Amino acid sequence: MPNREQLLQLQMNFRSMLRGMRTQWDRHLELHNLNVNMTQFAVLNLLFRNGAMKVTDVAKELRLTPGAVTGITDKLTLLQYVTRNRDALDRRINYLELTEAGHEKVKAVEIQREIVFSRFFEGIRMKSCFISFTSVSKSTSIWMKYHKLGSNNSIT
Repeated sequence: MPNREQLLQLQMNFRSMLRGMRTQWDRHLELHNLNVNMTQFAVLNLLFRNGAMKVTDVAKELRLTPGAVTGITDKLTLLQYVTRNRDALDRRINYLELTEAGHEKVKAVEIQREIVFSRFFEGIRMKSCFISFTSVSKSTSIWMKYHKLGSNNSIT
């Protein structure tokens, strides 16, 4: 088990890496006129994989508030990547659905995402990447379990 100082250093390194990835992502997509940030793409990609979804389900899946998803989809609707459709039986429920332009945007961004993220790991041996990814996956799994339990419960 790492000591307190090692955990703090790991947290700082991880935060720095994520900021760098986000910055590079935004710059690269802007350079290629793709005009979506990571959060907007997460919504588009979720709809691409799952088809039409309720706003509340999108929020739950992406760990966002329904209000945040509404704000994100307002912009995606203006860009004509997403449409909102009311449920025929319950008008309080809105479904989000990708337009054809949204489908094309996801495909274009996927190509660029592969390019951007492969650059982050250039020069790193595959074995090192695998060990790092395994550690991050385990940590994420533990964090998710803890998060679902609530902060008052301990991890065993």
